[in-house]
Amino acid sequence: MNQHNTSPQSGSGEQPEGGSKNIVFIIIALIGIVAIALMFTAGGRDADAPTDEENDVTEEEVVENDENDTEENGDAEAPTPAPEPTTETISAYFIRVVDGQEEFVRVTRTIPAVPGIARASVGQLLQGPTESEVDEGLGTAIPAGVELQDIRIENGVAFVDFNQALQEDVAGSAMVTAIRSQIERTLTQFPTVSSVVISIDGQTEDILQP
Repeated sequence: MNQHNTSPQSGSGEQPEGGSKNIVFIIIALIGIVAIALMFTAGGRDADAPTDEENDVTEEEVVENDENDTEENGDAEAPTPAPEPTTETISAYFIRVVDGQEEFVRVTRTIPAVPGIARASVGQLLQGPTESEVDEGLGTAIPAGVELQDIRIENGVAFVDFNQALQEDVAGSAMVTAIRSQIERTLTQFPTVSSVVISIDGQTEDILQP
């Protein structure tokens, strides 16, 4: 009686179950190796991220631009100094007689710019009206030969001192009032002057008597 051998034949096409698992594992491993190789080939980092070299160049460019901006802005922001004025416009007050009544007339003069504009204004007053102003009927009550000896402004008060010529040949209260008014009006044109004290050779009392 023949006995049949039921063990698998070595020449059959079937493979053991453990062999199939090994093949799958090898394939997965190969895929992982290929993926890692591709990552290293691409640089192993985000292509959009700037490199250190790119960062260095950017920082240098920013510094240079900042320096350029500073120079340009410095030139743009530097205030241009205003030119010093070469002339000044001042006023002096003279007298015009209309129908027997005296009226005070303000005239303007353009003079070279000088320190002490109040002194310069009094100087113009003492020079008297010009020929053209005389032709227009202007005159002055201030006698010839008057000199300004000192002037100072303190707390809104202008102290002006003249020589004795200011009161020589002065007759009548109207003339005294006109002299004072011409001097006071000429000086109070300035906002820093609210009142005027007139003196002659340093004296304020018993001067300019009619």
